[in-house]
Amino acid sequence: MTSTAPAPGAARDPVVAATVDWLVVLGVAAVASTGLGLEQPWDGSGWSLAVAGLALALPLAVRRTRPVLAAVLVGAALVAQAWLGGTVGFGSFLAGLVALFSVGRHVARTPDALAGALPVLAGGAVAMASSIGEEPAELFFPLFYTSAAWGLGRALRVLEQRSAQLRRYNEVLARDQETTARLAVAGERIRLARELHDVLAHTVMVMVWQAEEAEELLDSPDRARESLTNVQDAGRRGLAELRRLIDVLREDELDLPAPELSELPALTSLLSGSGLSVSLELDVPSSAVLPPGLGNAVYRLVQEALTNVLRHSHAEAVSVHVTASAGTLRCSVVDPGPRRTVPRPGSGHGLVGMQERVAPYGGTVEAGEDGTGFRVTAEVPLR
Repeated sequence: MTSTAPAPGAARDPVVAATVDWLVVLGVAAVASTGLGLEQPWDGSGWSLAVAGLALALPLAVRRTRPVLAAVLVGAALVAQAWLGGTVGFGSFLAGLVALFSVGRHVARTPDALAGALPVLAGGAVAMASSIGEEPAELFFPLFYTSAAWGLGRALRVLEQRSAQLRRYNEVLARDQETTARLAVAGERIRLARELHDVLAHTVMVMVWQAEEAEELLDSPDRARESLTNVQDAGRRGLAELRRLIDVLREDELDLPAPELSELPALTSLLSGSGLSVSLELDVPSSAVLPPGLGNAVYRLVQEALTNVLRHSHAEAVSVHVTASAGTLRCSVVDPGPRRTVPRPGSGHGLVGMQERVAPYGGTVEAGEDGTGFRVTAEVPLR
């Protein structure tokens, strides 16, 4: 009896459920107490018929919470009714069907639900023993209807179990979708922060460097003017990229500006025109198929590496090599040095940002001292 449990998903209003249960009790009591549909004339008194009707109906008040107990009491009431009046009627049959339906519907385990149906079946068999003995064929219809009542209750329980399971799956799916959306937003924020870092760090460093150069060249107006012009060019380029980033934030779709490998010559020429000689070897055949976004990742890696040269080195020349062959894209930025004793201010996240950019493509970044200078090398498989 400990296996009885409310059916999944049966979180209905308890007031409504109790009202329905008592209406069932009153209906069964009214039918059973009036002797409606009695198989034979009632041998007992009218009071005994009323008591038998109440004994059949009252257990149904606990058919949801104690369905097996209700079935046992209904089975006993069937026997008592037959003993008091020598017959059973339509009310008895109705009480048995409700009890069997409730056992199938509200008992958790199927074996327990089958065992819970036995008291009603046994009580009915005892009450109808005399008529069944005379005509055994009459047993067919009671068995059919009682089995149908129990089976209907069991089917409803299984359906509600599956419905509750689907609701749980939907809740889990909704939480997963919300988590995925949050992760996507966080990823876009990180990507935006990385883009802002690259644009600002590079632009500001170039402008600071050119301003320092202009200050040192004040005795040479032409060269100082050239440095100041480069400061303006770097500022304009940085502002253009910042505008594109800000415009993106105003749109529904976050489609960040993404410079490609084809823009590397413009990047290196800006620095070369400012006094830092940058030699670029760009050998990426048109037949090479780059994964989407890899060109931008390599562009930003070169940009960050050149920014680090301005921060950490006194070098006057830098070499940049970007080649694709044998299914691998290689990029190297070589700073011959010498290194600065005290670097210019910066964020300190450049090397980490480089690795983060190529990691999604299975790439690696190695950075370290190269004689008196510094070398950054990246390799990305083209697959």
